[in-house]
Amino acid sequence: MSLFVCVSLKVLSPAERTELVENIASHLSGAQQFIQKRAVHNFTAADADYGRRIQQLLDNINQHKISVRIARLCLETDSELERLAAWCSE
Repeated sequence: MSLFVCVSLKVLSPAERTELVENIASHLSGAQQFIQKRAVHNFTAADADYGRRIQQLLDNINQHKISVRIARLCLETDSELERLAAWCSE
């Protein structure tokens, strides 16, 4: 287990880990695509769950250009994501 995973699991609460993922995705969303891929690869190497969650948020942000907090809510169901995407494009 990597130091990153050990520290985040022992020090951060689940809500803080979610906030960390949101912050990382938010900051990466403005980077060029190759940088996003490299960063997600590195986070996935450290912890598969962090990498997966960051990638999901980046996919939603890049596809729909919506805020990280809204994107996180949209991950719960596809229908909510479609409804919000339609609302954002109005």
